[in-house]
Amino acid sequence: MNNYTLNDPIDSIWDPGETVDIIVDLGNSGIDATNVMGVLSTTDSYINITDNTFDFGSISNSSTSNNLGNPYKAIANSSTPSSYTVEFNLHITADGGYSKNIPLTGTIGITPGIIVDEFDACGNKVYGLAFDGTNLWVSDAELTSIKKLNPETGSVLGEIPTPENRDNCLDIAWDGTNLWVHNVETKKIYKVNSSNGAVITSFNSPATQYPTGLTFDGEHLWVTDRDTYKIYKLTTSGSTVTSFDIPAPKPSYGPRCLAFEPKGPDGGSLLLFMTHYTGTETLDSTVVWEISRDGSLVADHHFETPPTNGRAIEVNSAEGIYWVNSWDPNKIYEVTGFYRHKVGIEESLPKTHLSSLTISPNPSGNKISISFYMDIDKKVSLNIYDIAGKLVKHLGIKSQSGNYRVFWDGKNDNNKLLPNGIYFCKLESNKIVETKKIILIQ
Repeated sequence: MNNYTLNDPIDSIWDPGETVDIIVDLGNSGIDATNVMGVLSTTDSYINITDNTFDFGSISNSSTSNNLGNPYKAIANSSTPSSYTVEFNLHITADGGYSKNIPLTGTIGITPGIIVDEFDACGNKVYGLAFDGTNLWVSDAELTSIKKLNPETGSVLGEIPTPENRDNCLDIAWDGTNLWVHNVETKKIYKVNSSNGAVITSFNSPATQYPTGLTFDGEHLWVTDRDTYKIYKLTTSGSTVTSFDIPAPKPSYGPRCLAFEPKGPDGGSLLLFMTHYTGTETLDSTVVWEISRDGSLVADHHFETPPTNGRAIEVNSAEGIYWVNSWDPNKIYEVTGFYRHKVGIEESLPKTHLSSLTISPNPSGNKISISFYMDIDKKVSLNIYDIAGKLVKHLGIKSQSGNYRVFWDGKNDNNKLLPNGIYFCKLESNKIVETKKIILIQ
């Protein structure tokens, strides 16, 4: 068995109510096989399979065959929950009494904000991020340099000085050639040479109170003002085209950085990173909100980031992921975006080079052992979710082969004991590869 793909005709995401084609590439590494039949089935009440049988014919040694010309078809009920995992069984038979059941899984919808990678953030107080298609650029509220990073590892590849050698550069944007910089102290927007930091042009920001976010949509710049709670659209020469009040709930110290999501509605949308405080001192949550460029919220498109104080957001559209940061711990995270395209049908664990998760004891109190094995070097993350699907504890990233054992003390990322109940441990590598239930009794 070589490969499974799920083809959605619209956006490569299998949404509730949609019908998708499931294409199987069947490989033979043994003796020649004749009259190879494959029947796809599921016991899931949310799913209806049509065209469930395919005749692969004869497959000789070291050859493959697929059902591309007549795919299996699966329909997800319109009431299927988002981020729902479906279990399939592919029953293969061939002449000579050959019979094999192959488990497959598929995901309906996506859960944005799931951590898929992380690295330590350079600098003191990372505030802005920009992606040039190859490198990730980082500005810092307390430094007078803008650093260029390897987006996979976080290693520093170079740096340029900030405009006028000032700190408090709170967001940056990439326009295809140069960087744009938003400075809260001077209340100016600068266009700078990405090779040496030389200022090409500058003008006053329309965010005159507390300039924060900045992004570029291919034609216009967009900026936020933390204190006036507005978003401004302006030309690259500095003329304000329009402005609107931020439609998200208004918290203390709210609007931070901006990013442009080209896959959003009407040719692209804005992503706004916001810090929600209780009063003026206690951080409640950090949330990414998707906002259309006409000033309205995109329905149901918001998620909480890792539960730590952060400022920055940027988009990798090709991968369907976002970068967000936190100040405690001082990290940059890759998280799944609203339009993540890497969704499909995957082979079960032997294909992933991971052994089954082991949870012990279970039910358990405040010292839970979680173990697994990787037989190749592969980045995976280990997370704990509550029964509603909310990420409550990030247990770390592993990238080298070997046996792993991690202990969880029943606390969330804020170091608070979680209430008794059912939780889920997920081992992930770009997509969820295994989940185990934990019954927490403290």
